[in-house]
Amino acid sequence: MPGDNEPARGPHLATASVCMATYNGEKYLTAQIDSILEQLHADDELIIVDDASTDGTPELL
Repeated sequence: MPGDNEPARGPHLATASVCMATYNGEKYLTAQIDSILEQLHADDELIIVDDASTDGTPELL
């Protein structure tokens, strides 16, 4: 039971932010993103930052 300083929470306890860094990851990127998205709820977010890839990663993102 929540105390005075704790909010009541439903089945989905919190919104999640997942951060992913990429560098020349074109070969695996689609599988990685699909895997992460399967584990997130509709109100969660996936943030992807590319570190100046020289393959097709930026275009894929």
